[in-house]
Amino acid sequence: MALRTILISAQLWLAVRAEALCADGDSACAAHAGSLIQHHARDSKMRNGLDGMLTGDHGLEETPGGAKWTEEEALVVLSKLMSLFGKWPFEGWVRDEKGKDVRATIECFTDGPDANDTHHQTVPCTYWRNGFSDQGVVPKWPMLLRFGFHSCMKYKDGTGGCNGRLQLGGAFRRLGYAPSHRFQCTGPGKESRRRGVAPKCHPKEGAVENSPGHNANMALLADSLERLYTFKDWPPMAPSLNKSLKESGKSRADLWAFGTIASAWIGMRQNNEACQKGEALYAQWPVLPCNITMPDFTFFSGRRDSAEPVPQPQCASSCNATGRLYAPYPVCKPGGRPCSYDEVCKRPECHDCDVCKPAFDGNHMPRPYESLVPEAFPGTTFNGQQVADYFDQNFDFSKREAIAIMGAHSFGAVHVQVSAFRYDWTHMQQEQLNAVYYRIIGSMDAKHFERWGRKGAYPYPPTAIGGPNGSAPRTFFFMHQDGKDVAGGHFQYFHVYERCPYCTTDGILLEGTSLPWVGLGRKNQTVEPCALEGNKSKTVMHCIRRDPCCDLCRKATRVTYLGENPLIRDRPMYDIQGLTAEEKDIFERGRCFQNFSEHETMLVSDLALHRDIRVNELGTPLNCQSNHAFGMDSKCPRNMLADEGDKPMSAIVEEYANDQNLWAEHFKDALHRMLANGVPEGQLVENFKFKGISCSHPFLPGGAHHKYVCRRT
Repeated sequence: MALRTILISAQLWLAVRAEALCADGDSACAAHAGSLIQHHARDSKMRNGLDGMLTGDHGLEETPGGAKWTEEEALVVLSKLMSLFGKWPFEGWVRDEKGKDVRATIECFTDGPDANDTHHQTVPCTYWRNGFSDQGVVPKWPMLLRFGFHSCMKYKDGTGGCNGRLQLGGAFRRLGYAPSHRFQCTGPGKESRRRGVAPKCHPKEGAVENSPGHNANMALLADSLERLYTFKDWPPMAPSLNKSLKESGKSRADLWAFGTIASAWIGMRQNNEACQKGEALYAQWPVLPCNITMPDFTFFSGRRDSAEPVPQPQCASSCNATGRLYAPYPVCKPGGRPCSYDEVCKRPECHDCDVCKPAFDGNHMPRPYESLVPEAFPGTTFNGQQVADYFDQNFDFSKREAIAIMGAHSFGAVHVQVSAFRYDWTHMQQEQLNAVYYRIIGSMDAKHFERWGRKGAYPYPPTAIGGPNGSAPRTFFFMHQDGKDVAGGHFQYFHVYERCPYCTTDGILLEGTSLPWVGLGRKNQTVEPCALEGNKSKTVMHCIRRDPCCDLCRKATRVTYLGENPLIRDRPMYDIQGLTAEEKDIFERGRCFQNFSEHETMLVSDLALHRDIRVNELGTPLNCQSNHAFGMDSKCPRNMLADEGDKPMSAIVEEYANDQNLWAEHFKDALHRMLANGVPEGQLVENFKFKGISCSHPFLPGGAHHKYVCRRT
């Protein structure tokens, strides 16, 4: 995608002009238009060989690479990655040398949020904005860590691994429900939707086979790395190499592995920075050391890029309709419809033009890193045995290594527009790579890390919300399914805290309007003037609310729910200690002790590391709809699978939950092994250690000449 812009920036103009010239259907004009495009395509190849970068069969020849990196090259590439994926990414990175936005002119487009029958507003599929967030769509460090895992998957025939190849079926698409996507949905009408009736959805015929989706949304990231691999001066906000990685004999697979190691290193550094600022769970609830002792992350070079044939274009299906409309050229017929790029490519005279060649599936041009061999990818509904078997068969991992590498889920979040799943693995800590993930899937007692306000405008510091007298609340999961997948899913487990309300130290309630402590009609709750200066909203969210629950929860020494199912609290039953009879009455009537879940979820394959979840052949969970008995539900027992001489999987989860440094060391070892998957033994050599490195930001004190610069200190 990012690379396509370079070739297409001028060609699109010619395509528009060609369509304009041919608007009256004149055959001679059509031939001339095709000639214009072909001439420009040939000229483009002569100038810079960019077509070869896209298709792999022109320009610079493909080489397997594998050359060793110098210290200087590694530091420059790290600076480039900081520029691409840094915490404050510079918007200029998405532009080519002519200032064109690389995200705006790609092969695949889909309807934008404001599209209608008369205005076909479109946006690139890999840059979809869902109205409130684009994190995880624009590439960032967590996605790069995910990319490293996917780039090292083996093929279904057992070959492959970390070979500089990626299956692109679905990588240019978001996993949604619009007509161009993988799911077909019918009904209900608007009134039914208002009543909460969900539409009935099922995968389209051939959707899973033609677009498996496990690499969904990775195209922009992959193309960005390819651009970095091919051009020594890109991105512009970082130092230049003497020669591009490609020219100097490095492999694409080594670049991908280097980026993966860098993303893990960054994730743990960001955890430690958050600890110093008090913006991490264990900084607010110091039952464990918050800082992680940084493992010895090391980059090993020597991987070779696969010699698989580059996919050949299928001209008969060239240029699937994008829906994107361009301004008409002056010679277009007055009043005629706007000229469109795809109409030009449909003409026989244009089929052989490079700009009109899509890949084998008709959705994108071939990439030199693209593979057509089906990859062996894991499933989101794998149970513990299936997770262990997958990592054993495809990565030669032990059960402990499989559990350790899954901790990468603590870094980043799921995005409904990409995977159809929602929310975070670790709430408010998506930019930190740590072991909180294991405490959550272990349903262990834990405080709830929270910040009040909106991102970028938090009027109160973060805190860890607990139970009575500051105790750690009990936690459990309950399963949610949306009914849109073939197995009845998507399935997600929501993490629930049995906790007190979120209050300041002086008794101000900070919960939002839709949360259980608000709107209960309690006579004791008072509302004062709005808390945020200049706020004109009259909603409760932005106003000070003093609530007796804040003080009563601090005063109570112990509160135990006596009912059988904590999910049902219409008639609360508590054993409350430390309060007077009158205070107990206020506590119960005010429901001061609540089940609370917000944006913290796990997939079946996550919870299955700790719980013995049984699934049918479609992946539908047959037990463990909830483990609400706080770890003692006989229908959702612990996962007792174990390798010889090691602990059961559930015990390993709990071990990592209680020792972040142990997990970090094991994660590093598993990551190194993952990045050697499929590489012949003895081929990799130690090349670069991520130790003693500092990176300056161009817009902060110490920034070097308006560029990201990394140095060995």
